[in-house]
Amino acid sequence: MSRLPPDFAATHFLSEGYLALDLLNSEHFDYRGRRPMHDLLDLPAWVAAWVQQWHLPVTGAPDGQALAALRALRALLRGMLENINTQQPITDVQLEHLNGFLARTPMQQQVERVDGGLRLVGLPLAAGWPGVEAQVAADWADLLTRMPPERLKVCANPDCHWAFVDQSHNLSRRWCRQWACGNLIKVRQFRARAQHADVGG
Repeated sequence: MSRLPPDFAATHFLSEGYLALDLLNSEHFDYRGRRPMHDLLDLPAWVAAWVQQWHLPVTGAPDGQALAALRALRALLRGMLENINTQQPITDVQLEHLNGFLARTPMQQQVERVDGGLRLVGLPLAAGWPGVEAQVAADWADLLTRMPPERLKVCANPDCHWAFVDQSHNLSRRWCRQWACGNLIKVRQFRARAQHADVGG
């Protein structure tokens, strides 16, 4: 039974502005480290909000096969992001798997307006969840090819795992949200220093 509130999809749909990152962040981790990961792909309200947010070419919930494919794609993106953040090269096998998702359906390119300018996006020519998988893969490929790798980050809170693009001028963003993980780690560090001082004194 889910412990998430009924309005979770609406109140916690914290989009980073990229379709692929929203899929990555559908692995919802408790940033305090108290609860296990909750897979938002199992939450119909979140899936419906994701579909609506990105105008995805589907009319129903994903079946078991589609869910398995989305989770496999998500795991692939997470692995590639971990390589980037540990300054390891993306492997040929990872690229081969990404190309496999890109080939799920023919795509057409289209320019869309986004905050701050224009963006080239790939849209599937066929409806259905394979088209969604190809669209997510295309969004991720776009990020990899036009975004400096140092801007693709994971929250510095080891319990969080939130993926984001650091748009700060000096690449100083460390947290998914300052009010959440930033403040939490700040308090933990303060308490650790205080405890060390008590022991030392």
